[in-house]
Amino acid sequence: MDVYEALKYYFNDVYKQVVTNATKQNSEMELNEKTTEKLEGELRVLKIISGALIGVLSVLYIICVYGLLKKDDNGVFSALIVVPVALSTIIPVNYRNIKKIKAELKSRK
Repeated sequence: MDVYEALKYYFNDVYKQVVTNATKQNSEMELNEKTTEKLEGELRVLKIISGALIGVLSVLYIICVYGLLKKDDNGVFSALIVVPVALSTIIPVNYRNIKKIKAELKSRK
């Protein structure tokens, strides 16, 4: 085994350990284990991020549609319209998390 293969196996093992530890940390920290203050902070951040994401994606979508309708060179706008459509899938995930956090906060009161 040469040095390249040894490094390859070493870094693969390190990568697997890092990914495993990260998923353990996320899955271990359930909503019922977090403090009320932390949940309220996460709720506030999720609401802000979701609102900003909706605003930015809406503006980008409107600009792309306007560019497709009014400009002669549609290549950029037709390629760019994929971005708001693809990133809009984040919004339902955020709202599902908001709903879960609200339910947990309500159950604590």
